Amino acid sequence: MEADLDTLKQRLADVEREMNALASKQAMSKQANPALQKELDALRYEAEDLRAQIERLSVPDVPPIPDGFPEADSPRQVSGIPTAQMPPIPEATESGPSLADVDIEESPGLESGSSVAPEQVAAGKGVA
Repeated sequence: MEADLDTLKQRLADVEREMNALASKQAMSKQANPALQKELDALRYEAEDLRAQIERLSVPDVPPIPDGFPEADSPRQVSGIPTAQMPPIPEATESGPSLADVDIEESPGLESGSSVAPEQVAAGKGVA
């Protein structure tokens, strides 16, 4: 492949030299030469094609996804981890504290049942 890329680059350089020579010849000519213009256009198309081929060959090869690994757009994959490898979600247990055991304190500066209007919060009032 490297030899192909080098060959294409060399051919592109040759085509560009030919294009420059024909463009110079056309510029020095006193009258339009349709045959010369046609040859110049053909060289331009060839140069564009060579550049496209060189660009395609210059892109590094991406290794294929190994067998047994789900593809990135698979619905079985979450956050880059295949679901088969995800740890199980622990079940809820009764060993933790219940809401009845948690002591909820009142916010300092507010009386029970009072409310603060948004304008007061924006003005810095009603907050201790």
